[in-house]
Amino acid sequence: MKRFLPIPFLLLLIWGCSNDTTPATSSPDERYFGLHFDFHAVSRPYYEEHPIGSTLREDDIREICRNMRPDFLQIDCKGHPGWASYPSGCGNAIPWIQGDPLKTWRRVTAEEGVGLYMHYSGVYDCNYISSHPEEGVVRADLTRSLQATRTGGGYVDELLIPQLKELAGDYGVDGVWVDGDCWEAFADFDPATVAAFQDETGIDLNGKLPTRRGMPYYNEYRDYCRDLFRRYLNHYVDAVHSEYPSFKIASNWAFSDHMPEKVCADVDFISGDLAPQDSYWWARFSGRSMEKQGVPWDLMAWGFRSVQKRHVYKTAPQIIQEASAVIALGGGFQVYICQFPDGSPRMDRIRALYPLSEFMHERREWCFQGHMEPQVAVLLSTYDRYREADELFSRNGCDKAMSMVNLLCDAGHSVSVVSEHDLADGGVGSYPVIVVPELYEGLEQSTLDMLEGYVRDGGSLILNGPNTSSLFAGKGFPEGETVDVFGEDGPVLSVREFGCGKVAVISTDVAGLYYQYTLSNISDLMDSVLVRMYEPRIRIEGCKGLLEIVDLWKDDRMLVQLVNANGLHHSSNSLIEKSIAPVADISLKIRTDKRPSVVRLQPAGTDLDFSWDDGYAYVNVPRLDYHSVIVIN
Repeated sequence: MKRFLPIPFLLLLIWGCSNDTTPATSSPDERYFGLHFDFHAVSRPYYEEHPIGSTLREDDIREICRNMRPDFLQIDCKGHPGWASYPSGCGNAIPWIQGDPLKTWRRVTAEEGVGLYMHYSGVYDCNYISSHPEEGVVRADLTRSLQATRTGGGYVDELLIPQLKELAGDYGVDGVWVDGDCWEAFADFDPATVAAFQDETGIDLNGKLPTRRGMPYYNEYRDYCRDLFRRYLNHYVDAVHSEYPSFKIASNWAFSDHMPEKVCADVDFISGDLAPQDSYWWARFSGRSMEKQGVPWDLMAWGFRSVQKRHVYKTAPQIIQEASAVIALGGGFQVYICQFPDGSPRMDRIRALYPLSEFMHERREWCFQGHMEPQVAVLLSTYDRYREADELFSRNGCDKAMSMVNLLCDAGHSVSVVSEHDLADGGVGSYPVIVVPELYEGLEQSTLDMLEGYVRDGGSLILNGPNTSSLFAGKGFPEGETVDVFGEDGPVLSVREFGCGKVAVISTDVAGLYYQYTLSNISDLMDSVLVRMYEPRIRIEGCKGLLEIVDLWKDDRMLVQLVNANGLHHSSNSLIEKSIAPVADISLKIRTDKRPSVVRLQPAGTDLDFSWDDGYAYVNVPRLDYHSVIVIN
């Protein structure tokens, strides 16, 4: 099958191949920059004439490794349909495979010093259920799922663990990115699961299955099913690690905003793939939900958006902006490019992203594996998420917290995301400001008490929205100054002193308004509230455009991350942006313990003029295209 490339891509090919003798400068043990390919092999007539592997070329793999210089490639080996796209000995290999394409990928990546990870669908496996219908989860309508396996069933031992061991042992791949895992786990009403719930909890359901919200033991049963997923995850991670300890495992979206809880499994990294729409806002939020977990992490951007069931490919500037939002937090970044149905890479799409490779490699030193200093924290409540969401683990319902994070970023503050486990054991006192966005179901009494104590001890608490405000109505916070912010029908702000701290209450869900309309006066409001509640370490004194800042530290150096937040990324009507307007005339006020010896803009290596007065460095940056770092020594 011939594929003709447009002239621009031919030029890129010529440019790229000029470096084909340059070895990769990647680090296979790290996951800073990678490419993700998958195609979810499914039985189809196409394969009779075009078997998987039939057009795979070693030269293409080598070109990717040498010109993109990724730390890792992540390729398809079993997608949601459940067919293995390599000649597996586990009984689920699709019949139409030419040779062994996985061995080719492994040999070439090993020779080039690039890590090789597998895209493997976990809980989500249609083929396995078609052969073992009793292994499909029983949904709330009491029908068997045709795609979601039972986490308490036999699938994990009969297929998942043996196949991961095959990949680690027979093929020597570096790790696996388990897709379709926590987000495809459901409450299971299989008789065996119901019986186990009653036996382990001592709760007698009396034959009344808690399938609907409001029924007795509805939340208890869902919590039990969440624990079944944790057991399943721990079981396969430990089983594979016991034989292949260096094999790296992540369960897609586990221990993130989908599953905002303390890491309880021996996963080697955490990861997730961003929604293809509004990816920049979700990158800022999801990255912050992972950043505090104490485990290496990365996020994947989709290289395309879907419209009318067709792919519309994002431009390099769009993907670079999404990468900026992730690496500014200290994490790794990968981009998703579909493979052809026969498993060969789409070289035209890969060559179009050569600028992304250069961008990433220039910035590794100035952000990767840095840590955010505590400034403003937004509460993503595990309790509220698990009581509100219809699914066990899901992004659905995170809109309030996600919108608040983006609102505060656009207001010019360095923002973290915390959950209850981050605030426990004294962690609550690390943050000068904690923001509680509009809640759906509420908070546990212990969390309410902890936040009350936080304010008494001198913390600043911002409550947003009517539901959230009503939760704290009985805490004894005194009435304070009231400001009618937007006129008689707009939000009302009340600032109150309590103990040694302060409480600000905003009656209207302003983050929800910002999600809908992105009103600049709302971000101005939040900035004015925040500067009354704490003294920011980094303050935007002025700029032309929308600027995000991150207070990042690495190797005892302050690395002020600057991210260009301009563009139409939040608009559902905008799919492609050829360019993103730069931010200009940036003026920053940065608190330092002493006068810096040098203030330098990286990766450009430009020394910046600055003044220093009474504990603050005043710095000007003329222009920001996507992402730069102010290094203060």
